[in-house]
Amino acid sequence: MHNDLEAHRKLRQMKKLYDLVLRLVGYTVIVLMAAMLILVVVAVIFRKAGHSISWYDEFAGYILVWVTFWGAVVALERRRHIGFESLVELLPFPLQKIITSIAYLLIIFLNLVLIKYGWRLTTELVGETAITLPIPIGYINLVIPVTASLMLILCLIQIVDVWTKREEKGS
Repeated sequence: MHNDLEAHRKLRQMKKLYDLVLRLVGYTVIVLMAAMLILVVVAVIFRKAGHSISWYDEFAGYILVWVTFWGAVVALERRRHIGFESLVELLPFPLQKIITSIAYLLIIFLNLVLIKYGWRLTTELVGETAITLPIPIGYINLVIPVTASLMLILCLIQIVDVWTKREEKGS
């Protein structure tokens, strides 16, 4: 009985941490999108005034990359990536579980590739700086292995969810 209570307490703590991390990722995407919008608007105003900002387009491009990767984490957690739900839902429930699990396994494979090569890219370019900004390119590319690691964990959690889900009435 004590072990069950302890395990349940640890699961609740892990769930709180999981929710906190995902909330922070969501806020990160919002902040990055707002920063990109402000940066581009300010750059346009400066250009119209005859004073171009030389670094804004490079910086906006890096922000866009970060929004893309962090947004992919949010989309995966919310199960909003492109899929064939309508087709899968036509299948018998046990087959739905298998097809969905295969899809998550493919995403896991992709994320393993992103982790491996994203880390390699990060470490190889950590000494290089951006063209117009004094930012190490390796730090910019760090978003690749970090978000791929988060998505890999999310896929594992979602595979467990698939196999613990019960068939709904009318399925």
